[in-house]
Amino acid sequence: MRFGTTAFLSSDISKNIRIVRKLVTDYLEERIHNNALGELDAKLIYGPALPKNEESKLFVDEEFRVSKKDNTYICGPFLSHDVFAGKNLTKMIETYLEGMRGSVEKMRPLGATDAQVAEFEAILDTAADEIMSQVRERRRLARL
Repeated sequence: MRFGTTAFLSSDISKNIRIVRKLVTDYLEERIHNNALGELDAKLIYGPALPKNEESKLFVDEEFRVSKKDNTYICGPFLSHDVFAGKNLTKMIETYLEGMRGSVEKMRPLGATDAQVAEFEAILDTAADEIMSQVRERRRLARL
């Protein structure tokens, strides 16, 4: 399975979403590559929308679409702008990953087996804790 990301957001949170997207993408690419999900010939494109307020929602839609032709699932849920405007990295990562949960079952029409779906769920279940452990370790090493 290949994994791609994008986001629709206001500029005030662009730095935070870039940090979270990089952390999550690096983690998922490694985990997906090193197990049965790596054998799945499908692509998940995750592009959450983070509208600043209710008016902003008028200009962007949530998007969920399976393309069997391209063997791709596009997952674009609304996520909380306020979470990404804050300073709690753990909450940002959890929110980002929670938006991705809707994509798990959508991988079935793209050829994912029950085992691959379960594996993706398991990866998402532990991702926030494992990513934050990596962040803490990097910070610890930077202080040495």
